[in-house]
Amino acid sequence: MDRFLNLMRIFIPRKFSTVLVGSVKFVGRNKKGFGIRGIALKGFEIEPELRFVKDFCKRGDTFLDIGSNTGIYALHVSQYVGSEGIVFAFEPNIEIAYCLSRSVKLNGYTNVIVLPIGVSEKRGISDFFHNYDKPNSYSLLMHDVTATKESVFTISLDEFFEDSELENLRYIKIDVEGNESRVILGGHKTIDKYRPVIQVEFTIREVNFVLPGYVKVQILNSPNLLLVPSEQMKEVIQILEKGFKFEIQR
Repeated sequence: MDRFLNLMRIFIPRKFSTVLVGSVKFVGRNKKGFGIRGIALKGFEIEPELRFVKDFCKRGDTFLDIGSNTGIYALHVSQYVGSEGIVFAFEPNIEIAYCLSRSVKLNGYTNVIVLPIGVSEKRGISDFFHNYDKPNSYSLLMHDVTATKESVFTISLDEFFEDSELENLRYIKIDVEGNESRVILGGHKTIDKYRPVIQVEFTIREVNFVLPGYVKVQILNSPNLLLVPSEQMKEVIQILEKGFKFEIQR
């Protein structure tokens, strides 16, 4: 029923639409490339990782959503980390960040912090390219020679969390259209300290960097790669064996 109502909502001509997936409400621009239509059509089935991320994130955990877009990961995970936990949602495009903030308010969540900044290897002002005029392709890297651009503030994870003591940083999701390696480069101290599971999209650029003490796990039919701390491999395999086909990359 939710999916039928969501389809009705996105087919009604309006600038913004609100769709419901389970108990979670999402606000988004009703236009191709803005994320809300994919959520309306597929809900939490849009990526297989959404089905098992709840097994990784427990009450009190910290979750980083880097390249949050409409916030399907941020809003989904916020239910599982609870009021004791926190979700940091980084989204440098101000229009998308505004929609995500509206979704957070609409759901009454107090554990999601929306940050309209980019994450890269260092602090500064960077060009943010509107590739193909679709926010789900916007990036700090230019993939479209006709792309317009805006200036955004960027920061590294190590700089952002320099004076913070996080409560159990459990999972980092990175979807930044080819800039993933720079995010990890700028967060190596944070990663070394907390040893989170890292989910990295690789549709734009292969994940060819090596993280010491991490193992690459590929979920079949997924655009993402999991980087798993070697000491957590047994637990991760037990979670994935519940219903996912995967390969361990050597």
